[in-house]
Amino acid sequence: MGRFRSESMVDPEPEPLRRRWNRIGTWNRFGTGFLAPKPEPELYMGQKKKKKKGAIAMAMDRSGTSQRRVQIQASGKDREEETRARFQPPTEDQEPFMGVKARRITSLHRDYNGDYLDVPSDPFLLKLLHKQGDRQVLFADKVLKFTASGKMKQRILLITDFAIYIVDPETNALKRRIALAAVDKLCLSELSDNFFAIIVPSEYGCLMASTRKTEIVTVLVEATKSTSDYELQVVFSNRFEYNATSELVKEVEFEEVEGGVRTRIVKK
Repeated sequence: MGRFRSESMVDPEPEPLRRRWNRIGTWNRFGTGFLAPKPEPELYMGQKKKKKKGAIAMAMDRSGTSQRRVQIQASGKDREEETRARFQPPTEDQEPFMGVKARRITSLHRDYNGDYLDVPSDPFLLKLLHKQGDRQVLFADKVLKFTASGKMKQRILLITDFAIYIVDPETNALKRRIALAAVDKLCLSELSDNFFAIIVPSEYGCLMASTRKTEIVTVLVEATKSTSDYELQVVFSNRFEYNATSELVKEVEFEEVEGGVRTRIVKK
């Protein structure tokens, strides 16, 4: 039994000599020492290098992109810092709401685009601005305006470096133009609502609502500061008055209730 081995015990077919030498090494030609294993064939090494390069590139991609995403999802602080870095929201000097008014989560660190209506592509709005001599649009968006009768109407609000424009989007009619110099103050509540009132003592004010109220107020404050020698006053109160017409005064009252803010508009 010692001399014979079963068929299952027979050594497997020996691998080619060159492959075997490449794997286990060989003696030098003088027979005096053992040489290190030869490198694998060049084709195989090329494949291996490619795989290695691919792995390194993948790791770089992960460190450059994916890891940042993971950090943003895992940590609220990282997400907040990333958002600030991308959007660069107004500082406390620029934004009149900080530390005074309750803010909705959706309005925090929101990117300010200014023109949400693409005014340069609207022939009517361009003609209107050129006719008035205004060319720099600081803000453009649709808002809700409250009429003297208490109805809500959709309007286009345009803010330039000199004036405020209120336009009817259905008829393309200019409803009103208010010079920035005529605006005395802005009134807002201390709660997380969308209302703001523009107070114009020489004429009459207007009450509006917009999800971009923060940006509107910021733009008006900065525009007034840059074109005049006074700073526009922003008043925060849960009860304020405004002139709906030259002879009609209305009071706006805000109350925080479960699930939101209740707003009441009554005649004085």
